[in-house]
Amino acid sequence: MILAKDNESLIEHTENALKIFREIKKIYPTIPNLCNVPDFFEHLFYSIFLHDFGKAASGFQNLLSKSGKGFKWNYRHEVLSAGFVGYLDYPEPIKQAIALAIITHHKDVSYLRLRYGTDPPIIPGYQRFQEKLSEIKGNLEHLTDIMKNFIPKFSKEYLGKELTNFTLPKISDLDDTRSGIGYQDAYFYFLKKYLKDITKLKNLRLQEGFFYGPPIYNRYGIFMKGFVTASDHLASAGVYHISTLPSEIPWIKTFILNEIQNMTKHINDNCILIAPTGYGKTEAALLWAWNNMDTTFSNRIFYLLPYIASINAMYKRFTLGFNKKDLIGILHSKTNTFLYDLYKADTKEDESYENILFEVKKKLDLCRKIYLPIKILTPFQILKVFFQIKGFEQQFSELTGSLIIIDEIHAYDVRTTTLIIEMLSILIHYFNTKIFIMSATIPSFLKTLIIDRLNIQNTNIIYLNNQLLKQMIRYKIKIQDGMISDNLALITKELLNGKKVLVVCNTVKTAQEIYKNLKPHSKNPILIHSRFTQGDRNLKEKELINCDLLVGTQAIEVSLDISFDVLFTEPAPLDALIQRAGRVNRLGHKNVEKTKLGILNVFSKGSPYDHLIYSQEITKKTLKALSNEETLSEYKLQELLDDVYQKGYNLEEQKLSQQIQSAFSSIIKDMIPFEYNKTAEDFFFNLFCSKEVIPLKFYNKAVNLIENRHFYKLMKFYLPIPDYKYIELKKQEKIIKYKKTENIEFLNIDYNSELGLIL
Repeated sequence: MILAKDNESLIEHTENALKIFREIKKIYPTIPNLCNVPDFFEHLFYSIFLHDFGKAASGFQNLLSKSGKGFKWNYRHEVLSAGFVGYLDYPEPIKQAIALAIITHHKDVSYLRLRYGTDPPIIPGYQRFQEKLSEIKGNLEHLTDIMKNFIPKFSKEYLGKELTNFTLPKISDLDDTRSGIGYQDAYFYFLKKYLKDITKLKNLRLQEGFFYGPPIYNRYGIFMKGFVTASDHLASAGVYHISTLPSEIPWIKTFILNEIQNMTKHINDNCILIAPTGYGKTEAALLWAWNNMDTTFSNRIFYLLPYIASINAMYKRFTLGFNKKDLIGILHSKTNTFLYDLYKADTKEDESYENILFEVKKKLDLCRKIYLPIKILTPFQILKVFFQIKGFEQQFSELTGSLIIIDEIHAYDVRTTTLIIEMLSILIHYFNTKIFIMSATIPSFLKTLIIDRLNIQNTNIIYLNNQLLKQMIRYKIKIQDGMISDNLALITKELLNGKKVLVVCNTVKTAQEIYKNLKPHSKNPILIHSRFTQGDRNLKEKELINCDLLVGTQAIEVSLDISFDVLFTEPAPLDALIQRAGRVNRLGHKNVEKTKLGILNVFSKGSPYDHLIYSQEITKKTLKALSNEETLSEYKLQELLDDVYQKGYNLEEQKLSQQIQSAFSSIIKDMIPFEYNKTAEDFFFNLFCSKEVIPLKFYNKAVNLIENRHFYKLMKFYLPIPDYKYIELKKQEKIIKYKKTENIEFLNIDYNSELGLIL
């Protein structure tokens, strides 16, 4: 018996991978048309059937056997597996696609070229290839029987038609892999040619546009690699099916639908929804998604939110609402910490760390695979796919035909907004994706930009009627003279009157100072900003429901289900103020009698460094627009927003947006299947990702966790700092590396759990 895993035969693993293949064929029926290859699934079947044939080598079998523990084979089985494509009766371009999907299902073409090249024959790589290939001879008869007996059987069962377009291997074929008959040196015949054509193709794409060139170099290649990898990974994880959705949304079945929900459930294309906070936009989005499902209810749904706390909250809400564990996934930069805390809370007190860790890793692994039909995540989890990180082909394959819901589209800066729009445009035009964009407020210039770039029909833009919006008054507005630090008595008065007070500052330093001054006047004060460890941040968020005073920065995230009576805020652009106001009188849209309004106090002067965060021109326009208002209806908010942003992005922002579009276009034109782009990947992580360090005060606790390999417990001590600040602190020798061999660093700066990092 030939083994594929320690406890699984080659034929068992192959059949398990083909079970996933059958699911993929059902879930992604449009793939052959998208890549213009009618027999796509036939080619994919062969790639999966042959993908592990190289494991028949005696050295690899020895590696898996009990007697081979400690033995190192030092070769790639997929290099040998791909050579069996020579026995298939197809033209060379199709054999090349099948072979490349096999040979790269663990490592990309550049890695293979550097370490496993076989041409010219005089190089050591060729001799090594021949030596490893000779190890298959003892099991070749078994492989021949597998092909003879199981290609027709499995193709009939899992593809839906019986395949016989292949010949059977002979021992003599393995002695001459360059004859072009029978077994073939896959590097020489397929990978070398692919590498040779890449540079020429990339140059042509600069003139011709995205996905120009033969199918193997664009979506056909992406899907072949993506789905082979998906099938192999899920089968290896012991998962033999892909979850689909129920025909109805469980908790909406009993709903009395409101105006916008009744409209969105009938739209069968891309859509924009603008409606107030708390008006059921989430349910409206899901109703749209179910209306755009295929008959098998297997389309993937990606629900995008800007903030980690709101993603975590939505995950819990969906998990409870659908009442099934194998439907909902979650992805963001702190997913592992969130899942660890979730599993820990749900287990017995004496449950071992190792058991919890096993469950977390299993769930996280499934969240990253083509398995769960709903994933709640940040846009960056999809954006990084366009920067061609490792495994991008599998993620593009999963996105094909998906339904993407983008909440809070107004919450992003110019750079990120531009990237999101460009990303959505490509997914719509090349990957058959549909999108649903929703927000409480969108400046008209941005809405027009989205409509034009994504070609959204006017009939698919949903608003509440103006009369209803005018009735929805949630706030009284007051412009207060001076700086927030000069008016602490105003805030103290509201606290003493028993009001729940929210204070938002533009910088961490200001927030820390204001908090220290107001703390004595509060029963349960909380400070939140971006310079807390993950553990402290989590504890603070759990206490929010009980606090009477919350002081923070714009890091006070949207979609947290908390509501305050009064807001005091430093001046900021109107869209930022609207986000802050969203934490005040959250159910005010139901208050048509206007008996209780939230109070928004906006100070006229900010802190000295505000100009580094916000456009002062837009901030001044905002203050001017608000100064003429006593109350704010939802209708008036939109009117003021359009007044403040009547010119759209300023010249600097327009220039940045154009630069981002151009750079993004260049990156997409460089996209080649079977090879991840290290330069683009590094660019993405430098652009969006912060450095994670541990405050030095936690050194002893952290070292204990490191030495016991409890890395998930260690995560609660991590603190994110921007790249520029990390470089500055490193120059000041404030960054201390734990060990040269460990990628763990400590920060020698004052920190406490109440105030956070003290810079």
